[in-house]
Amino acid sequence: MSEWTSPELAKSYAESALSSEVNWYEHQVNLPAELELIPALASTILDFGCGAGDVTRVLAQKYPRVEGADLSETMLAMAKQESPTMDFFMWDGTIPLSEKQSYYDVVFSKLALHFVEDLVTFASNVHGILKPGGSLIFSVPHPMSTTRKANGEYWQQAPYNTEIGTFGVQVTMIHRSLQSYAQPFVDNRFVLTALQEPRISEAIAQKYQATETDVAIPKRLNLRFEKAAI
Repeated sequence: MSEWTSPELAKSYAESALSSEVNWYEHQVNLPAELELIPALASTILDFGCGAGDVTRVLAQKYPRVEGADLSETMLAMAKQESPTMDFFMWDGTIPLSEKQSYYDVVFSKLALHFVEDLVTFASNVHGILKPGGSLIFSVPHPMSTTRKANGEYWQQAPYNTEIGTFGVQVTMIHRSLQSYAQPFVDNRFVLTALQEPRISEAIAQKYQATETDVAIPKRLNLRFEKAAI
């Protein structure tokens, strides 16, 4: 995860992430689907793994109290520069946030949890900062798409190296099965309430010349877990 401290990677990734043409799948398919998982009455949201803050700003257009957290000082500096009135802070999910206990309605995360090595600790810490009845919503690369990158072993949790975009920079991600993604949260008193595998429509596939693999194999897995309201 230390790769994200690189100013070159941060700048290049932010430029690509903000482009709806370059990053069309996230803008046109995945993010709209993941946003639909946010409960209607949510008001206080943490964007975990916020990066340069592009999704944080999208959330802030609809919800009254939105904050962003990331482990990269470089990314956070970019987020603060672009949105100086918003709250961004450093957090990688590995330590409890004592000042934020039972504070958020939603912890929202797009493409960050496949970098988190200890999901058990992360699940416990997220449970602590959510209000009773609050939701954790996250998007990760679909296990079907990452199996071939992890020596073809679907059931075995394994790190793999991959290139981010077209930047020539390698980062280490973690392949997990669906059960391996879900179990740490179930064990920490969450209930799975929604699952998505966002599909590329025929119109979008034609517009962006999607490959047969893009259309045939799900690229993302989106899950929503709810903290029991007790």
